[in-house]
Amino acid sequence: MKLELAGAVFGRLLVLHKVEGSAGMWLCRCECGKEKAVKGFSLTHGDTSSCGCWRAMYGMLLPPTKKQMAVLNFIRSHIADKGYPPVVHEIAQHFGFASDNAAQCHINQLRRKGIVTTGRGLVRTLAITEKGMSL
Repeated sequence: MKLELAGAVFGRLLVLHKVEGSAGMWLCRCECGKEKAVKGFSLTHGDTSSCGCWRAMYGMLLPPTKKQMAVLNFIRSHIADKGYPPVVHEIAQHFGFASDNAAQCHINQLRRKGIVTTGRGLVRTLAITEKGMSL
């Protein structure tokens, strides 16, 4: 059975047309104006409803979680004690995370919320923003 989604709206996405040469990918235009190729399954099952702009806008408004605050406080104390920020592995070890990826996810959320900044591809560039200092 062929699925025809062109013209349908899913959340903030308007389906424009099927992407040629792809298996089940559809080109969509978000309300923000950005176009993005999305799997039809993700659209019809509610997994994708925007280009990512909604999460980015909404995520900035959410306060940090308890775990994110704990990570922020660890970063703050590490800087105060040693004069430089921790690396991702040190954060993961401190909290007993199974992998560095878990620590990186918390840092990414803090960055999206405007609480910390990071330097791309550089070590020990984690910094607390003015917003982060006020928490």
